[in-house]
Amino acid sequence: MARVKGQYLTLPLACYAAPRPGQRSRAFWSQVPVLAADPPPSRWLAPLLFAVLALVWGSSFMLMKRGLVVFRPDQVAALRLSIAAGWLVPLIWRDRKRLPVIPWRLIVVAAFFGNLLPAFLFATAQTGVNSATAGALNALSPVFTVFIGALFWREPVPLLRAVGVA
Repeated sequence: MARVKGQYLTLPLACYAAPRPGQRSRAFWSQVPVLAADPPPSRWLAPLLFAVLALVWGSSFMLMKRGLVVFRPDQVAALRLSIAAGWLVPLIWRDRKRLPVIPWRLIVVAAFFGNLLPAFLFATAQTGVNSATAGALNALSPVFTVFIGALFWREPVPLLRAVGVA
């Protein structure tokens, strides 16, 4: 399954080929190198980091609501994306030689649908919805993903996958 190669952990990744009209989608496996992570040095570090992550992730909707008092929704989204880029770009630049080469078109499409569009939609939605509702709807993203996959690509949803998403 997973193998360590130098500084990378190689994991199999299921990729879906776009089906031709009248055909089902087909999955194929590809080996994707992922940077290997060291185990946490203490038994308290992992729960502490998880608590910090939950605090930051959960408070993002409250902070968006607070930001909308001063800024417009597009400004709040742009600020969130700029702050994230400010943290990530130096790390990517530092590790640019070790990162796998991925076609830029795929990165742009994934960034648009995974980061840019949701940031602007969440900031706009927060003008009419409270933070708790926005956070709860965000937590339902995996359920919506399975639903869309089953609806549009006629992808079967086995019981184990449904239980895992629920």
